[in-house]
Amino acid sequence: MNLTTESRPFAEVILCTFNSESTIEACVKSVITNLNKDLRLYIIDDHSTDTTLQLIYKLAQPHMSYITIQANDSNVGLTENLANYLKLNRAKYTFRMDADDVCAPNRFTTQLAYLAANQNVDILGTQAFLIRDSQFTIAGLSNKPITPKSIRARSYANPLIHSSIVFRTSAILSIGNYNVRYRYGQDYELWFRAIKANLVIHNLDIPLLYLRTSCRTKYSLDTYYDELIIGFRGASSCRLGITAYIMIILRYLRALAAHFFNL
Repeated sequence: MNLTTESRPFAEVILCTFNSESTIEACVKSVITNLNKDLRLYIIDDHSTDTTLQLIYKLAQPHMSYITIQANDSNVGLTENLANYLKLNRAKYTFRMDADDVCAPNRFTTQLAYLAANQNVDILGTQAFLIRDSQFTIAGLSNKPITPKSIRARSYANPLIHSSIVFRTSAILSIGNYNVRYRYGQDYELWFRAIKANLVIHNLDIPLLYLRTSCRTKYSLDTYYDELIIGFRGASSCRLGITAYIMIILRYLRALAAHFFNL
């Protein structure tokens, strides 16, 4: 796809979906209310076999001037969808969003204002309310590190919530885009490369996302293994100390325990 400069949005939300019929309505509605000529939404449905795509078209229909929908003919996975999207280089700023999460009403304006006031920041995440049911009962609050120094120090623990971030598209492309070698853990791997390349990463200390934690415990064993390997390689490339390796192993063991014992 070739886009003229005039047709490129200033900022765009990239939302990838797959069999998300139970959560997609709340997700899309939380984004749609913020759309305008400078903030648009790009949805990639990764060959859903339920009613996700039909629901997306129904929700998007009144707002199609600000929304692009791509329906894949086969399931290729999140990493490849994100990498292919960024190759289009559509927007100056790219927001991430997951189909089972919900944005706070002021998420986009708050993050864009912060980037405008801090031109050195390349990647910006936020904290999140942790929710466990469809009624958005708040079960807790995330505690991600805030400053570049603390983010680097805790990089072994995946210091950013993927669906909370916005980044300067050119910065992510400058370090090679998402790595399609990894079907899982693509964000974890990207943060390590960003830190190694000295990109400036911040997290806001306010929650601007409702993160559905009940969905986060249902990863496959392949996901846990990929993140173990990514953690070891990332700790080595960023020259982290022995403590980081120990914490990566403990993180892997906790994930396995949660998987097998439903913790």
